[in-house]
Amino acid sequence: MLLSGCSKTYISVISKSPECNLSSGDLKTATVVGVDGLSLNEFTKTFNKKYRQNRDFIDEYINLVTNKLQMGKLFAQVKFDNSRQWGLMKSFAGMKEDFKIVDSLFTNCSSDYIINVSNFEISNRIQSFTSYGGPNMSMSSSSTEFCVINAQFQVIDQKTRKSILEFKSTGEGSVILFAFEAAFKNAVANSIDHAVAYLKTGKITF
Repeated sequence: MLLSGCSKTYISVISKSPECNLSSGDLKTATVVGVDGLSLNEFTKTFNKKYRQNRDFIDEYINLVTNKLQMGKLFAQVKFDNSRQWGLMKSFAGMKEDFKIVDSLFTNCSSDYIINVSNFEISNRIQSFTSYGGPNMSMSSSSTEFCVINAQFQVIDQKTRKSILEFKSTGEGSVILFAFEAAFKNAVANSIDHAVAYLKTGKITF
């Protein structure tokens, strides 16, 4: 784990338009959606024990994001829409039928913003530690495994249908005494906490 007082960057900003001013105090509404796309690189057993399919994880994640945003009071109202059709958002230049579906989704969405969460990645990292003893004492080393979860967030203006903010949020959870499920849960929670904190304050290090 990081030493007390240390900070680490957990938000990577991909793009941000001048029109993005979510923390202006002018409370608006948002709908959170989740698009399929998950890379399960590590913690496979933990994941498969909890979820029957990738979509179950995505639905749970966007529901947690919705609740956290509502608690954070950044928006006047936040709701989530787990319709699979939001996955066609990149089809504005695709098939005509797909365009009609996406057009209908935006038209029928009453929120000011759509927060699209996608490109989930579950991996791990190993951090090594070295302890130095006193005089005439040998040094010792140990390591800790971390569950690492990345998710990409995109904030879209409902009226203009343009992306005004896009960033990646990372969360980590350390494995203590083989508690892999707890590490996974903490990584999920931290990735969401970091994303919400960034939306609210612009903070990227924690």
